[in-house]
Amino acid sequence: EPSQLAQLETMCNALYNARSEAERAQAHQTLLPLVQNPQCMPQLQFVLAHTSSPHALIFAATGLMKLITSHWTSVSDQQKEEMRNFLLDYLAKNGPDLYRSAPMGVSPVVRLLCRVVKLAWLEGPQHQMVTAKVDQFLQSSPLHWVLGLEIYT
Repeated sequence: EPSQLAQLETMCNALYNARSEAERAQAHQTLLPLVQNPQCMPQLQFVLAHTSSPHALIFAATGLMKLITSHWTSVSDQQKEEMRNFLLDYLAKNGPDLYRSAPMGVSPVVRLLCRVVKLAWLEGPQHQMVTAKVDQFLQSSPLHWVLGLEIYT
């Protein structure tokens, strides 16, 4: 819901740019449950997909990284594949604009993608097709090429 997204964006901004320690602590207290409960992964993915706030993007990507790392065995194969495909599509569609408007938001999303790929790699060949997708980045615009290199590194 747009009002909830706006509220979360405000909290993320307070978390990263608080004017006081009390403001930051309040934002931290409010946001912490989202990164502790694996049931919140869809909400964090929604934030990642719809936010225009770099701070909310960083929060969602790092929160998802924490949840996925901690609860990998309870994530279904379908969810793993959907998450990988979502992140690749997200970077293909939004990566160049993200580099221009909020370059600090690119690395957390790339790290999340790499974590998903790394954790899934030994679970079957269907999780190893990422190189073909990343090669498409290398055949596209200069900013896509930079994204592809960042994914590979």
